[in-house]
Amino acid sequence: MYIYLLMDSEFQTENKPPYPESFFEGLDKIKLAALVLIIGTLLSLVSFFDPVVAIVAGIIVVIVVWVELVAGFKLLKESNADYGTGLTGAYAMIVAAVIAFIGGILFFINPIFGALIVIVGAVLGILSAILVAIGLFRIGSKNESGIMEVGAILVVLISFIGWILVYVSIGEIKNKANKRNAEQLFKSQ
Repeated sequence: MYIYLLMDSEFQTENKPPYPESFFEGLDKIKLAALVLIIGTLLSLVSFFDPVVAIVAGIIVVIVVWVELVAGFKLLKESNADYGTGLTGAYAMIVAAVIAFIGGILFFINPIFGALIVIVGAVLGILSAILVAIGLFRIGSKNESGIMEVGAILVVLISFIGWILVYVSIGEIKNKANKRNAEQLFKSQ
């Protein structure tokens, strides 16, 4: 029985198509987004003492993260449509931030209405983070990375630690994918 399972596993690996370049590029973009989020979280701790630093750092983090997350999940979706959930979540994060920003401005005009709009933006932000986490979890499960799976869950619960695990696991996933591509190239010769 064990030999059959081993042979079946080897057969499945042989018949899997090689990872396209877009897969690696997508992972690199998500890794950059994770790094910016990690640094942004650290900067936010320092920025309690200087609101200007907080605003500038926040804007830079938001722009870089969304650009890289959207681009990363777009590239990953080219290699596997299952990663589209993460792309939807990345787009939803942008909408959530715009809604929360508008609510923040309206807060100064009408505090009750502004607060309600901010709450709507925050709820959408949580839902979008869950979608991004699902996308990250699928990356982990399809590429046999338990670290990525745990990181994806923690992205929603304890964001800072989750993004550290996502960052670390991308190297592991890329190494496995490169190894599989090399093995398939060797076997095809």
